[in-house]
Amino acid sequence: MTSTFFGLNISKTGLSGYQASLNTTAHNISNASTDGYSRQKVGKQAAQAQRTYNSYGMQGSGVDITGVERERNSYYDTKYWNNSCYYGQYTAKSDYMSQIENYFNEIDKDGFTTEFNNLYNSLVDLTSEPDSTDKRVTSISYASSLMDYFNSLSKNLTQIQEDANDQIKSICHRINSISDQLLSLNKQIQTIEITGEHANDLRDQRDLLVDELAGYVNVQIKETDVYVTGAKDANGEPLKAGITDYSVYINDQLLVDNLSCNHLICTPRQQEINMNDSVGLCEVTWNFADGDKFDLNSSGMDGQLKGLFDIRDGNNEENFKGTVSANVGDTSVTLQADFIKDEVRLNIPDEGVLTIGSYDYAYSNFTIQYDADGKIESYTFTLDDPIKKAATNQVAQIGESVDFKGIPYYQAQLNEFVRTFAQRFNALHNQGQDENGNPGVDFFTAANSVDGSDMVLAEKGDAALQGAAVSAKSDSYYRITAANIAVSHSLLKDCSMFCTRYPTEQGVASCDLLKDLVDLKFDDTMFSQGNPAEFLQAVTADISVDCSKAKNFEASLQDVLNTIDNQRTSISGVDTNEELAQLVIYQNGYNLCSHMISVFNQVYNKLINETGV
Repeated sequence: MTSTFFGLNISKTGLSGYQASLNTTAHNISNASTDGYSRQKVGKQAAQAQRTYNSYGMQGSGVDITGVERERNSYYDTKYWNNSCYYGQYTAKSDYMSQIENYFNEIDKDGFTTEFNNLYNSLVDLTSEPDSTDKRVTSISYASSLMDYFNSLSKNLTQIQEDANDQIKSICHRINSISDQLLSLNKQIQTIEITGEHANDLRDQRDLLVDELAGYVNVQIKETDVYVTGAKDANGEPLKAGITDYSVYINDQLLVDNLSCNHLICTPRQQEINMNDSVGLCEVTWNFADGDKFDLNSSGMDGQLKGLFDIRDGNNEENFKGTVSANVGDTSVTLQADFIKDEVRLNIPDEGVLTIGSYDYAYSNFTIQYDADGKIESYTFTLDDPIKKAATNQVAQIGESVDFKGIPYYQAQLNEFVRTFAQRFNALHNQGQDENGNPGVDFFTAANSVDGSDMVLAEKGDAALQGAAVSAKSDSYYRITAANIAVSHSLLKDCSMFCTRYPTEQGVASCDLLKDLVDLKFDDTMFSQGNPAEFLQAVTADISVDCSKAKNFEASLQDVLNTIDNQRTSISGVDTNEELAQLVIYQNGYNLCSHMISVFNQVYNKLINETGV
């Protein structure tokens, strides 16, 4: 039989239930504009009915509060994280490709086109008066200005590479900070939830951090229930401890393992991979004892880190590679030139790291062997340490094949242009005779790294045609890059060394050689894309296509991300109009429960104080 005061207790549970709902609604409204906040809802159920031992059987006992829980859908969270990752990658690419495009747009505007035309217009003008000192100086000055343009363009690309590298380091530091915060939140959440409560606001903070993390790198979340060892519930099932293990994986590698976490370490490269690479580009590894590499080039990698890596290291899969056979203990290896057979396309450093199988070998020098046609036949690398494992017809490479046209690729294109143009221009100029009757020197060259003097390149070209081997550290066109090419100092100091005629022609007014130099501007055999201007226009077209692609993907993924976020917000977001409507309902419910207590107060007063015995 129920208590005489049973009705008062029922009304009391109603008051408590509506009071909790009112408090939760106030909390929702207060956090309507809080980033990452999930709408909360009071869970209620009818309290366990009481037996009355009367003909009408069981009687309800009010309402029980089961808890305050978040309104959250993990399916939309996962979709949001996946698409945020893709969006982050193309945001980074769009930003940096726009910068690259801006620099290369000068080719068609007032950059290369202007400088190139100035040079050739001055050469044409010189043909009318080959012995004019003023016109010779003007032509040499315009040639020097053209090379300055390429120096500046290469420097700007290097700056973009450094900016991307700095951002990679910044993001890695931020990921480490997020890892630490996730670890702290996991501990706090478990401390609260092991008592049976729901750590809603702490879970919101944790999900907000994962939202940010997903923009940097692909994220996978694994949350599993923790069970009490050896314990069973009333149904004989393993007894849950009331807490969960929460793990975060990035790029399929463990970042946070519930109550422990890992960090990413950025270590400057000891060796360069490409000739024009900025010094000290970082490699990303884990803080494990064995320092496992964090593979930014893996097929499953996405996010801003992937986009930045592609910009910084993208070589369009044109890294140096070839087949090698070596025995254990060898201190030099010879690679067959399977990939790069022309030194104008070679962009590896003269000191670096050669990867054979799973082993990395530092090399201090290499030599290039040419065939009778002047094409590269093989490369021989001098290793710092002997071969650890025998290799037969195994692929060896320097760096990784990165399937994107990033800074290394465009630096290589510039290098190929200036080397090819310098070779053809020098080859003609070397055949000439200057005003003093001396053979023509190299018109375009670069400073020797040892003493700063001009490299002597013509002899190496002759040696190549004879099948000789050329050291990577000796003067050759391989050592000329867009960053260091210049007009020969001797020509800058003495314009009389500028050759305008072949030795067979008589008189300083002869200009048959000069006319051949002018014809180089329209030489369609110089590059596979056509003449010099057409080569650079093709490079610019590639940049425009890649930039447009990145921008289109960024805009498309932004729309998809907004759609998913709207779907997610429709469940977890706070609608103030809806909360206001609920507020009225809860207020009315609270008032009714209060009225019920007032009624029962009158009933009990009549029963206790006014009912006679």
